[in-house]
Amino acid sequence: MKTLVIRIGEASDASSDYPVELLFDDGRQNWRTQPIVNGRLPKTLTLEDDPLPRPALDTLPDPRTTSKEGFAKIGEYIRLLLDKGGIGATWRELRKRPEGIRTILDIRPEAIRAVPWEIMCDDALRLFARDKHPLALGTIDFEAPAPTPESPVRVLVVVGCAPHDPDIEWREELQEVETALRDLRHAIDYEVLRQPSLKTLREQIAAFRPHVFHFVGHGEIDVASGRPALALWDEMSGAAQLWKADDIYAVLSACAPRFAFLNACRSSIEEAAGWNLSRAFLDAGAVAVLGMRGDVRDKAAGLIAKRVYADLARGHPLDLAVAAARVDIITIHEIERHWTIPRLVLTVPPERVLPLHQGLSEEAHRRVVEAADFADLHDFVDRRLERRSLRQKVESPSARNLVIVVGDERMGKTALVRWLLQGSVLRGLRVRYVDLDGQESHGFLSILHRIRGDEHDDESSPIRRPLPEPAFRRFLFELDHLLDGKEPPASEKPLTEPMVIDPTRRLRSGSENTILQIFQSFRNALAQAAKDGHLLLVIDHLKKAFPEDFKKYIKPHLLKPIMDGRVPNVRVVLAAGKRDFDDLDLASLVQGQAAKEQVIRVSPFRPNEFVELAWEFCRYHLEFGISREVIEALAKTQRAQSEWGPDMLRDVQRVLGVR
Repeated sequence: MKTLVIRIGEASDASSDYPVELLFDDGRQNWRTQPIVNGRLPKTLTLEDDPLPRPALDTLPDPRTTSKEGFAKIGEYIRLLLDKGGIGATWRELRKRPEGIRTILDIRPEAIRAVPWEIMCDDALRLFARDKHPLALGTIDFEAPAPTPESPVRVLVVVGCAPHDPDIEWREELQEVETALRDLRHAIDYEVLRQPSLKTLREQIAAFRPHVFHFVGHGEIDVASGRPALALWDEMSGAAQLWKADDIYAVLSACAPRFAFLNACRSSIEEAAGWNLSRAFLDAGAVAVLGMRGDVRDKAAGLIAKRVYADLARGHPLDLAVAAARVDIITIHEIERHWTIPRLVLTVPPERVLPLHQGLSEEAHRRVVEAADFADLHDFVDRRLERRSLRQKVESPSARNLVIVVGDERMGKTALVRWLLQGSVLRGLRVRYVDLDGQESHGFLSILHRIRGDEHDDESSPIRRPLPEPAFRRFLFELDHLLDGKEPPASEKPLTEPMVIDPTRRLRSGSENTILQIFQSFRNALAQAAKDGHLLLVIDHLKKAFPEDFKKYIKPHLLKPIMDGRVPNVRVVLAAGKRDFDDLDLASLVQGQAAKEQVIRVSPFRPNEFVELAWEFCRYHLEFGISREVIEALAKTQRAQSEWGPDMLRDVQRVLGVR
């Protein structure tokens, strides 16, 4: 999309008008410094020889009391101020482009930043409430490099209003944000703070270091200083603590988010000192802030959040997402004029705001998400801490070669490791899922065959594909001899034909040295399979492994070498029940500090989590909403008075008849 910049400069003296430059990205190398037309803006913001009276332009008209026609008149007046200043004809022609055009208002004079530029109209046509005509304010650094892609992008949502605030439907807004981000849940690490103290908020920002900071609540003015602030409800005192603009700046200077979404009333109003809440975030280092220039009604707040995050999840630039949100608001009669309230301020091009990692193509992404292997993940709720920890232990620069996921039976361990596998595939990583579940139990040879691939595998599956057959030819050749008690002939010559061996064959006879040779050959084959990049191996349902074979052979001759880095590029995740953890003596692999660094414990849910998680779960099964009251009533009849597991959510599904 082509960019048009209207730059309004400082007046040269007290009696001069503001100079206006229109710059257009027409392919010239110097387009950002050489305007295609110049004009002026009256310093008094008064139209000469015009019958329209000058409206108040230092604030946004109240959408609740100003008519649609009233907005149109003010919008027409603001547009004429620029139109008649010398840039009108050129600007109008550029706006006719069928593919749309991006407009950046670069307003340097502090005195006119409060003008509601967003509501500009041309013969009642809203210039910037069209999805192909986004508008943002700000001085853009077009030379700013795109951020280094990061995965995951961290999103911190802070609910500052009281739990039962009558003016803000914050749960509905959270629902909209959560739903929109589900398509990006492998690229997003999402955390919610509900009514945090100032101390908790400061600590969480420093620890989590969010790329996106989303605030739901109220903006207020600190009576003592006259400065704006965000209100944080304190349940103990029954009053709000104020997170003031100067403290916002101090807290964020070391770890500013790239994008701040302040879904709070009047969070983008210029105060007398010229420093609003949006400015505090920008001065601290944020490159984009979406604030509100008035009292935004609850339905509008949720709608804005829903559309902005949904479009960002589709890869749309931020300004286009905001433009689409304006269009959505216009379609709802009772909040129609609230399209004027959001104000987007940028300091970098909108495509360069978030460090989203571009992984698979849209079609490949869809195939992975819809794969049968992940069909039961669409309603996988919570486990945010476990997800974050597992991914960090497996994929971060300090990743471990061996991680164990342990917990009681039916606590969601399989869902957790499949979630990891799905995300790894979406990020373009190589994975292999080995599910030992089934009728048979597995000795050490059976486990090795399952790892490389056998009749249980599916070539079309993103996680159950056998490992590359050529990598295991030497292993199968040597195994064929060793199973018969023969020494494999030494040869450096590569094997050019596929090797086939009956996976049910057992070792007839042989010494411990024979078994050592089998494992050495298998480790070599595994390293060969991973020679082109990291391979993540997940082994699930260890209860189906013969304990003696596992402890005597698999653990010391396969898992320990992988853990120690002796099988290059291979990492393994084990999923085991608490009993299996003990029976297979997995604790001996992760002693001391390693028990903290390499073990993820999947615990039961707490009683006070039932309502929130059941509500979230049901939303993923219903196209229509379900009230919290229904879930709260159900909580009293269910067994949620004690610790509980995911099966209880299935009980909720059956009780409510949810499909």
